[in-house]
Amino acid sequence: MLILIREVGIDPLEAAFATGVRRFDKSGEYAADGALSVTAWLKWKCKLSGGAAAERVEIGKQLERLPKTEEAFARARRRRQPPESCAVNGPGTVHDCGEEL
Repeated sequence: MLILIREVGIDPLEAAFATGVRRFDKSGEYAADGALSVTAWLKWKCKLSGGAAAERVEIGKQLERLPKTEEAFARARRRRQPPESCAVNGPGTVHDCGEEL
């Protein structure tokens, strides 16, 4: 699957949110609130649509499979700059980046 990570200010924040969602999903803590899934919890507590909630969960899973992309977002957060635009094609591959990840 092709994912386009655009150079906009929200991307590092989205990555941080998605990473937190992934950890929350793995922990199962959403069940303590009575939610049947992390997607259901996001819909309820964060007022996201079902599609938006599912997208955040999927982004978190993809970032986990693409650790170099996650590292690029972490570096960008430390520098307070968005990462270079990258086209990510499949697990563990990054193409068209301004810097080698």
